[in-house]
Amino acid sequence: MLSKSDQMPVHANCAHCGCCEQAGESPRETPPLKGWRFTAAAAGVFLVPVVGALCGALIAGQGHSAGFIGGSVGFLCGMALSIGLSKTVLRNKETNP
Repeated sequence: MLSKSDQMPVHANCAHCGCCEQAGESPRETPPLKGWRFTAAAAGVFLVPVVGALCGALIAGQGHSAGFIGGSVGFLCGMALSIGLSKTVLRNKETNP
């Protein structure tokens, strides 16, 4: 039976594979959000759907079912808007250092 150390490859003096070089690279094309962009994305993902739900419920009217449907539609529209903004505007390669 092999021990745990025998099963794992040793990369200390390995010159044949590119595992060590590839492990440090990020597979993403765009850099992760940092600083004010991270704060804006977090606030946007939380606040935009809440504001959308409130606006949808107010626009829909006073009825219970109308308020629920309006709030749900407003919430979903707010989520779609906030996700789209965080993916396009905040992760733009030209504006994200």
